[in-house]
Amino acid sequence: MSLTRIIGVVIVIMYFIACVILGLVMVSGEQGQVSREVMCWFLFVNGIYGSFLMLFILRIISVTDKSQKRPRNKNRSPKPAGGKTPQKGGKSVSRIPEKGPVNIYTGNLGLTVLEQDLRDLFGAFGQVNSVRIISDKNTGESKGYGFVEMAKPEDAQQAINSLNGKDLKGQDIKVSVSKPKRKGGGRKYKKD
Repeated sequence: MSLTRIIGVVIVIMYFIACVILGLVMVSGEQGQVSREVMCWFLFVNGIYGSFLMLFILRIISVTDKSQKRPRNKNRSPKPAGGKTPQKGGKSVSRIPEKGPVNIYTGNLGLTVLEQDLRDLFGAFGQVNSVRIISDKNTGESKGYGFVEMAKPEDAQQAINSLNGKDLKGQDIKVSVSKPKRKGGGRKYKKD
């Protein structure tokens, strides 16, 4: 928990304590007895006011926490917007790792495209480690995209440059470097 959040919670707790003390002083005051009905209304109104105050303070604190920027590492060069590297001729291509296998996203695939079709298509540019077309869990039908893993980054770059926008079984396919898989994600349901 951040320091500003702790301070906000302490302020709200102090407000509630002050309300209770003020209420007790009103009941036991020298000017006479305050009816229980008046006391209940006083505490009710102050409770609502305090709740809104607490929500307001926590909202300000959460906005403040989000707006704080992390310091940037001075040793790293700044990344271009969108993770793309400029190329000659004004085009931009996705970054490819310098070493190891490269996972390539292939999108806008027709429903009749098979994994072997992608293996043959990308195999013309170099060694293909694996091919996977993503399909619907319920129907088994292709979702229209897949992934091809190529062994060498140079071969992957050449394949991306050559195949992006190329016609494959009546569809212009989209080919780019696959983005890293996000951690977390959707809900996980237990099967009964």
